[in-house]
Amino acid sequence: MNLYLSPEKLTLLSLVMLVVIVLLCVVFYQYAKTVNTRLGQSIKLINDLYQLLKKQEEQLKAFAQNNSANTEQLSSSIQDEVSEIRHQLALNSQELRQLENQTQQLQHQDPGIRMYTKANELVAAGASLEDIMEACELPRAEAEVLIGLHRSKQS
Repeated sequence: MNLYLSPEKLTLLSLVMLVVIVLLCVVFYQYAKTVNTRLGQSIKLINDLYQLLKKQEEQLKAFAQNNSANTEQLSSSIQDEVSEIRHQLALNSQELRQLENQTQQLQHQDPGIRMYTKANELVAAGASLEDIMEACELPRAEAEVLIGLHRSKQS
């Protein structure tokens, strides 16, 4: 086997190798350019996503602060309202006790009212018409009216 090449063949071989190297360089350059473009796009996308994340984080913090402030205001408002309701309830209870006391005093002062109070108590207890008439010295018509009123309240 003869490994000897003529100078023309050697020049041609060198030229072919040079063309292959140049073509490889061009292909590599195009590949590197494509990778660099995609890398730039990826970096831009990452930066955009990072900015969006920061913006959403700020919005979330602002929402949390507003929500916290609103919750505190609402809680304070509810506590104030509950306190006012308790106060009104205490006043109403006191007024009711006063009215009950006045009613009892009036019932014990006037004998006519006392008679009807006793008749109402007997009606509520289920006493008969005759028992009510006898115990309270009421005419039949009045005793019947009291019994009728009591029954209408129950229905």
